[in-house]
Amino acid sequence: MGTMCGLLVIGNILNLDILSILSNIDKIWRIAMEKVTAAEAKQKFGQMIDRAQRAPVQITKHGRGVAYLVASEQYEEDQKQREFHLFTMLKRGLEDVKAGRTSSLEEVKAEIFKNR
Repeated sequence: MGTMCGLLVIGNILNLDILSILSNIDKIWRIAMEKVTAAEAKQKFGQMIDRAQRAPVQITKHGRGVAYLVASEQYEEDQKQREFHLFTMLKRGLEDVKAGRTSSLEEVKAEIFKNR
């Protein structure tokens, strides 16, 4: 079982919200991620590609993250996960509509902005 799957299983056992788990994983990943300046990435592009095969590399400009260099396999896997999540959410939404579990636009806005 992959690390991501293992963390999701643990999160489910602990009854944690999957989006919260993914958000925290993303924060930890970003802290540990290698960062290079755009100038360094330009000078050492071949090396950056090699590094990205092992782990994503964040490219910064003026101290701010502007891009990520990731292995194509990782990018494709990320896209599959996003697509799976999107279709899962769409399926749930359709099931809710069929079951009559709907909300007005005002109720949805209130829920979204409730904790902001």
